[in-house]
This record gives sequence, C-alpha cells and structure tokens, in this order.
Amino acid sequence: MAEQPHVEDRSGAPRPAHPDAGAWDGFYERHGDLAAASRRRGPAPQDCDGTATEVVATLEGVTGRPLAGRLAVEIGCGSGRMTARLARAFGRVVAVDVSEVALERCRQRLGDRTDVTLWHGGAELLAGLPSRSADWVVAVATLQHVSRKEEVLSYVAESSRLLAAGGVAALEFATASWRRRRRDAVVDLSRLLAQRGRLAAVHPELGLPAFDPHWRGARPGESELLSAASGEGLTTRVCRGELQSWLVLERLPAGARSR
Repeated sequence: MAEQPHVEDRSGAPRPAHPDAGAWDGFYERHGDLAAASRRRGPAPQDCDGTATEVVATLEGVTGRPLAGRLAVEIGCGSGRMTARLARAFGRVVAVDVSEVALERCRQRLGDRTDVTLWHGGAELLAGLPSRSADWVVAVATLQHVSRKEEVLSYVAESSRLLAAGGVAALEFATASWRRRRRDAVVDLSRLLAQRGRLAAVHPELGLPAFDPHWRGARPGESELLSAASGEGLTTRVCRGELQSWLVLERLPAGARSR
C-alpha cells in the first residue's frame, strides 16, 4: 500500500497551536473549500479543479514562465485544489496550512502521492526549509485572509529567502482600491447587521457567513509588502488588479544582472 501524504512537524517538540487554527478549522467544516465557498453555495468537486486551472493560467501569466521545477512551496494550501496541480508539475511540494481540517481534505484529494509534504502551522514553519531551495513559492487566496500583518510580512520575507537562483514567487494580496474598500465595507456592515439579527448571515456577493471575522485579514500596504521582500539578486514587481493583485519576486540566475 502506498504511503499517504504526511504532516511533518519541523520543530521536533510540541508547539502551541496557531492562534487562527480553530477559526479556520471551523470554516472548512462549514464550507468544505475556500474557493468553492467564495464563488457560490454547493459547488461540485470539479468546480475547484476548474478554479485551479484558471489560477495556473494566471500564475504563468503574471510570472511569464511555466509552472514547473524541482521544489514548490505552497502557502495556505487549504483543501489542496492547487496542491494537486503543483504535485503534477514539481518533483516535490511542501504545502503549509494552519487548519488541520483543511489538511485532511488535502490528503484525501492527493490520494497516494508521496511527493507532497503537508505542514500544519503558519509562517514560522518555512524556517525549516533551506535558503534558496525553492523554484516556486505560491500563495493563492491566502495572504488577504491572514489576520495579523506581521505574519503576512513574514510570509513575504520567507518567500524571498527560499527562492533559488532563477526561482519565482507569486503572492496574491488584496488591492488597496476603492472597489476593495467598498467590498470590505459591505462585508463589515453585513457582519454587524447579521450579529444583530437584522440580516441573514450570508454575504450577498461571496456567499460566505458575513460574521466570520477570519475571512477578511490584515491589509498591509503595497509598500510594506515590497519592503518585506529583500535579498541579493532579488527583483520585485506588482501586477495590480481591481480586487486582487500579485507580488512577484524573482531571484536572478547566477551571473545575471538586474535591469
């Protein structure tokens, strides 16, 4: 019988639970899948696979290179919709998530793959990987839901450290646009009315419980995100969208010069 994808604790000793673990466990118990819940209620499983296909196309578009290599690191793997795609494109995948419920769903989706390692925890776990060891670092629909700004910036800093020569990171974050601010305001108002019993506990656009405080995370500014990305031979750029944007980090190949 093939070995199941496993959860590895890099610390070698008991660690306190991530402060948001319980909230996200509850979220995945209620909704099953983050991307599916954000689109509409009751999606079929194949809808998430279609979402992954769209995300792969977006990743390759914003970075200008195919999704392939030796090692990929996925920040916030959730139920594994992107993890399964990464496993087909890379020799090894390390996927991190704070929710054990999400990781269990990810295990089920991956089946008997042994080239994926699942880590239960947050940004601190990435310190267990060697510097300049990853060809790709990916964060899709994750950083905009992290509740503490310092952890968001830690994910960015660790992504910078992990990139090998020629490596690339594509990190999605919430755009500081008027449309984003308007949507955040609608979520806050809906949550307030729901808590007072004056509105059904469903966000009209996202199909999510309006009172779930972990859906909307911290909002570091673009300048803060760029400042957190540093290192020799590292280039940074932002691909802006109306609601979501991408922070793209690239480590230049050995001998190459930045323009």
